[in-house]
Amino acid sequence: MTLHSYRGLTLLYLFWATALCSRAIWQYTTRSGNLIPTHLSLIAGIIYLAIVVWAWQGRRKRLIAGLIVELIGVIVISISEFIWPLPYASAWSGFGSGYLYMPIILPIVGLVHLYRTPRQ
Repeated sequence: MTLHSYRGLTLLYLFWATALCSRAIWQYTTRSGNLIPTHLSLIAGIIYLAIVVWAWQGRRKRLIAGLIVELIGVIVISISEFIWPLPYASAWSGFGSGYLYMPIILPIVGLVHLYRTPRQ
């Protein structure tokens, strides 16, 4: 793959990475006490930034790995909240319900797109 080969994924994830990192910064400045949800939002934002870089560079294997990590993270966090509720929502809470379910939809769409796109 050549540089910039996944422009659509790059733009989508850049938008959402900005949203998640902004959320984490806002929560760090306005919340106190248990900051686990804020840490989770920041981790999600960092994963999204890595996906942006890998999509921009056309690094297919790393991009697939990043999307899988994101998908697993959303599922694990969302399911674990049924057992251990967080004091407030993280970006991945409720399968990304606070973000129109994009955290669960984007990695699935991205993986489907990558597996349907021929390798070069």
